[in-house]
Parts: sequence; C-alpha cells; structure tokens
Amino acid sequence: MSTPVPSPTPPPATPDPTCGVAVPALGTFLAPRHWPVWIALGLLRLLALVPWSWRRGLARGMAAIGWVAAPRERHTTLVNLAACFPELDAAGRRQLAREHFASLVLSVFETASLWFGSRTAVQRRCTVEGLDLLRAGLARGKGVLLVSAHFTTNEMAAAALWHAGLPVDVMYKRSKSPLIQAYALRKRAASAPHGARMIPSEGLVELLRTLKRGGAVLYAPDQRYDGPGYVRVPFFGVPFRTKSVRMSLSMSMSMSMSMSMSVSVPLTVSVNLSVPLPVSCPRPHKLV
Repeated sequence: MSTPVPSPTPPPATPDPTCGVAVPALGTFLAPRHWPVWIALGLLRLLALVPWSWRRGLARGMAAIGWVAAPRERHTTLVNLAACFPELDAAGRRQLAREHFASLVLSVFETASLWFGSRTAVQRRCTVEGLDLLRAGLARGKGVLLVSAHFTTNEMAAAALWHAGLPVDVMYKRSKSPLIQAYALRKRAASAPHGARMIPSEGLVELLRTLKRGGAVLYAPDQRYDGPGYVRVPFFGVPFRTKSVRMSLSMSMSMSMSMSMSVSVPLTVSVNLSVPLPVSCPRPHKLV
C-alpha cells in the first residue's frame, strides 16, 4: 500500500492593498475632461525636483498669493481661529492663519516627494517616536487604533510609519476626481510595506478586520462631519460634529493611541505616538 502524499499547503493569501477598491488603468483617463488633473500631476512632478532647502521659502511665497486669491478660505480660517483662540488679537490670528496657509503649501511639496521623489530622501526626514508603545500594543494581539487629527502632514506621517517597517493600514477619504483616486492608490500601494492596506473611510468592516487580526490602523477623522451617526464634542471649547466611530471601536479593542505630528526646519517630520487613550463611549441618546 502506497503512502498518501499530503497535498501542499497553499501559500497565504496576499492582502488586497486597496480593500477591493478598483484601480482603473491610467490610460482610461485620456479624455479632455481629465486634462486639468494631468496638468496638475505634471506640476506636482516638477515640485518634487525643488531642493528641500528652498521649499519653506517658496511655500511662504505661494501661501501669500493664496492668501489674496482665496478670500473665502481666508475668511473661514480667521473665523475658526477667532473661535478657538479668543485670547489672540487680530494680528496674532492673521499671523497664525498665514502660517497655516504655508503649511498647506508644504503638504503639496510633501505629496510631490512621496509620489515622485526619492524614497531615501523622504526616509532621512522622517522620525517616529514611541515605536515601543506601538509594538507593545501589537504584541497583545488585539489591535491598535492610531488616532490623529486630520493634519496637513498625514500623507508624510503614514509614509514615516511605513518606512519604519510597520504595515499600518491607513484610512482615507475618496477623492472626487477618479484620476486622482486611481493615481493616489497606485502611489500609496507602491510605497506601502507588505500587508499594509488603504481602507476607504466608509470601510468600517475592513477596519474591524484589521483590529481583529491584531493589526494597526491609522485613523484621522475629518474635523467637520455632516453625515449620519455624528456626535457633538467640545473642540477648543466650541461644540463640533465628528464621527463617533472611534468611540464605538474603543469598546471592541484593547488599545487606542494618540498620534501627533510636527514639522521643523529643515522640513523634517516627526511622528509622536503617545500613551493609550482612555476607552469611552457616549451614551446612545447623545448619538445623532
């Protein structure tokens, strides 16, 4: 009697980096209505060639132009700052608003570097503090949710975690432009380590799957949210709407950590992972 030969063990399935979101071929976006986006991507590629030492000065100059050319955004920024920082005088709020405009321009340079620049140059400018806390949380095997505000440096922060060798899943908001959506997913998937996924903001099930298998997810909710299932929370003492997903998730996981980011001269990005956040959930009658 011959000994049965055991069937080979199938290799583990490769995680889908886009969580089922279709990524069309870029050749499908050649219609004239996509040309403005192609031009913008071309300009983004040119920005990646700008030396890092020049970028802060250029960002301030471009922000000054935006300050004049975008009166609506300027007004919104000043109104928000007046509500959040009543102790500042008008001059102080205007200075802070101008710094914010410059930060927005710098985020465009960062995206350009991540999509078209040198991976080594980006790695040299990224540091991650608190990796021991994150690894200790992952060692529990029940998942870690990294909670951050929606800063302008989010794209660079995700890259910093990936460059540190951490296959952290990242939640993102879909772009209104299908070309930008396809291009961004391609670039992010190419730079992400094996096992990391991009989860669309509506993909709560995928987020829970990552936490259930003991992985980590970077979640940076929008400061302003008008969809269903929001909660009102104090933000700088002002009632604000935000998603309640973090409160709900905190009850089904073991650890939630806060994450902050800072940018310093010469354009280095520091990602700081701090102590676990307290687990809390609003009462049902407070959910709208």
